[in-house]
Amino acid sequence: MQVGEPEQRVDPGPPRQRCVLAALLVDAGRLVTWEILIDRVWGDAPPSGARHSLYSHVARVRQVLAQVTLPDARPEVMRKSGGYRLEVDPALVDLHRFQDLVSRAHRLADSDPRKAASLRAALGLWRGEPLMGLDGPWSARTRAVWQQQHLDVSLAWAQAELAIGRADAVIGPLTELVADHPTVEPAMALLMRALSDTGRDAEALSRYATARRLLAEELGTEPGPELRDVHRTILRGQRSRSTPPSVASAALRQLPVPARGFAGRTAELARLDVVLAEVGQPDAVVVATLSGMAGVGKTTLALQWAHRVADRFPDGQLYLNLRGYDPGNQVVNPADALRVFLAALGVPAERIPAPLEERTALYRSLVARRRVLVLLDNARNAEQVRPLLPGSSGCLAVVTSRDQLFGLTVSEAAHPVVLTPLPVAEARQLLTNRLGDVRVATEPTEVDEIISLCGRLPIALAVVAARAATNDGFKLAAIAGELRESEAVLDVLSGGDPATDVRAVFSWSYQGLSDPAARLFRLLALHPGPQIGVRVAASLCGLPPARVRTLLAELAHAHLVVEHSPCRFALHDLLRAFATELARTAETAPARRAATLRMLDHYVLATRAADAKLYPRNEVVAVAEPAGGVVGEDFGTDTEALDWLTHEHPALVAVADVALDAGLDSHVWLLAWSLSTFRDRKGHWQEHIAAHHRATAAAHRLGNQTWQARAHHQLGLGYTRILRHDEAHTHLARALDLFGALADHQGQAAVHFTLGHVCDRLGRARDALHHAQQCHDLYRAAADLTGQARAANALGLWHSNNGYLDAAIGYCERSVRLHHEAGDHSGAALALDSLAQAHARLGRHAMSIAHYQQARALLRNGGSPYLEAVVSTNLGEAHHANGDHDAAVRCWSDALVVLDKLGHPNAIHVRGLIDGAIRAQDARRDRICSAGPGTERIDRKRL
Repeated sequence: MQVGEPEQRVDPGPPRQRCVLAALLVDAGRLVTWEILIDRVWGDAPPSGARHSLYSHVARVRQVLAQVTLPDARPEVMRKSGGYRLEVDPALVDLHRFQDLVSRAHRLADSDPRKAASLRAALGLWRGEPLMGLDGPWSARTRAVWQQQHLDVSLAWAQAELAIGRADAVIGPLTELVADHPTVEPAMALLMRALSDTGRDAEALSRYATARRLLAEELGTEPGPELRDVHRTILRGQRSRSTPPSVASAALRQLPVPARGFAGRTAELARLDVVLAEVGQPDAVVVATLSGMAGVGKTTLALQWAHRVADRFPDGQLYLNLRGYDPGNQVVNPADALRVFLAALGVPAERIPAPLEERTALYRSLVARRRVLVLLDNARNAEQVRPLLPGSSGCLAVVTSRDQLFGLTVSEAAHPVVLTPLPVAEARQLLTNRLGDVRVATEPTEVDEIISLCGRLPIALAVVAARAATNDGFKLAAIAGELRESEAVLDVLSGGDPATDVRAVFSWSYQGLSDPAARLFRLLALHPGPQIGVRVAASLCGLPPARVRTLLAELAHAHLVVEHSPCRFALHDLLRAFATELARTAETAPARRAATLRMLDHYVLATRAADAKLYPRNEVVAVAEPAGGVVGEDFGTDTEALDWLTHEHPALVAVADVALDAGLDSHVWLLAWSLSTFRDRKGHWQEHIAAHHRATAAAHRLGNQTWQARAHHQLGLGYTRILRHDEAHTHLARALDLFGALADHQGQAAVHFTLGHVCDRLGRARDALHHAQQCHDLYRAAADLTGQARAANALGLWHSNNGYLDAAIGYCERSVRLHHEAGDHSGAALALDSLAQAHARLGRHAMSIAHYQQARALLRNGGSPYLEAVVSTNLGEAHHANGDHDAAVRCWSDALVVLDKLGHPNAIHVRGLIDGAIRAQDARRDRICSAGPGTERIDRKRL
């Protein structure tokens, strides 16, 4: 006994409670008296308190039914005079549905295909042994009655299938039935007829001989008249069927010819092969969906694979273009699609029922027990597809659509296969298959450029290949140049008819959008980054984020955007070009500028908020009130802020260019300023330098000297990081002059700090000390605790580099203490690094190692891989000086990974340290081997 839908089963409870429920369900909607209930539950010997026990069981049954969720009304046990009545729609009880389907079928002639369909549907409700696990006389009697009904209906169904010429559909079920009931002669007679009708007379006669022997041994009788008549008919070479087979094999070879030049899709083909392996498993109607953007090659792949596996479906292949995305909006409705399929399956037009449900039932009956591949191409949505899916495990349905068909994945457990643009290697193979090896190999660079400009989209590559193939004299370089230089790349990618015109193909998806989703799609073209978040998109179009999330989901379902990660969406390059065209024609220039301003305001607010969250000691710069409709970002934690900056950084680089092109100098400067610390900590120094060159020019145009000074200071910091100290000194000197003119002592102190480091690197020790001392004095005058901590570290480092080690340790220890008091862990780590260096120069390697390890621990979660690499390099040198060469190599290797990733010049130095250490270790081992065993014991301790 099962209660509830398959995905939401409810436990009906222990056996006695289940028996009460079964006793009520058998007579659903009718009164069941106390006496009948007690008899059904306990039989002839009920307990003395049977009625009281019944109350308890009914109460628990009510609790079970309360958990059942139904669209209309929940089943309910009602207490009536003399007993109980279970109020429930009989159609929701499989027993009553079974009986209703059988009753309707018996009113039809065997030759009516609807009879077989109705009986097949009834048998499909049968799941295992009825009332399994329930004991007692009533349960046993009821179980026996139902099992006999099942046998009778199975025989009636087989008879109806034979009457419409579907003998092969019944052989398997009848074989199982005869095995379970070997002495039931009608079952054997029907099986013999089915075998004979499919040309297996010898097997039918062998079955008769087996049945005759079994009847004699088990019952002591001869076969009855029905079985003898079938035997004689077969011996005379006659056929028992009255109608020709309903499925003509020629009519079921409907797959269109696959496209030539197919290439790639290795992963997707393998995925479909995995799906194929499920065909034929019990209770599994197998459905695969191929979805993806327009022109990605869904139909091409589906046809290629379908032809490859066609021999696995000997009963045929059905194909229909559902025209879900048709230029004429001629979407095929399910009823019309079923009429086409039923006609192909041999059903005369006058016998095709009108109601959709009856057409579906008949269609599924005709393909039941067959192995048929159904390819439903270009579907609009799941509702269009559901009635066309076969209902038996031997069939496979493959559905292609620009929609994700998420509903089929949920309700039909469809296997989703999402197609994306081809990998580069497969795109190159597609061009090779179309143009030939020689032509592609002759211009490899141009081929790569064409692949990139076409966005690896199969339809675009096919159009280019067709142009090249029909014009042998065309160089691929010329086609690549046309794609590169064209202001309307989609004009170049027109194949001459709507089906091969990339713009037209895209337009069919666009036309299916709601008006708000279409506007969002157009405005997304204004966003320059590779991905866009929900809140950025909300600001772009001036709508609430919840509404925009719904619109983006609509675009994603239509494969006009791709959700690469949760709440982050991307446009394919060619779809971006299409959206850009639409934005220019459907959006006014003021509307485009307003959307751009909202986007830029969003990024200014968001980067400022992220910077304040991650680096609260940074100076906050006031910004103007944002445009209406800007929602900004909400960062609850440091991790959220850091993740957002990391994901958005590629877009932020491009957004600054948009601000520059729009003449919005304040946005140019503010974006550079808010990203300064993040870029420095993450090692994005080239972007940092480029941004602040633009910021310097923007501040000059605005006439803002403070912003000019800060931009020059940031340029100095950036050039310092990449070891271009002369350029760094030039910008820092300019910043110092500007801050001096402004009497900005805090700004001067910060620049003095950086200049001290730069002069030290340039070998100008006296100047380095001067700047460090100036930095310290200015910060002390301003009572800036963090500034004093930084200045103490600068002084400590200068004294360490110049041999005043005891003084260096004093400054550095003070710096560590002040940084901890200020809560600046990154600053404390740098001071510990300086302190460790001073101890190392005094030969205190163990103490030096301990300080370096403390520094690295502080930096590990601080979001600054470069600073961590610096400390790891220094720690490696301390280990090496202490004789632990393996630990040194491990530290240097950790640093090298980061420096290589950042493209930092110090990577060369660290790689040299590793190579030198390994060579030294190899040389020592060679000496040990040549010196003999005794020496080895002594030297290994040193190693």
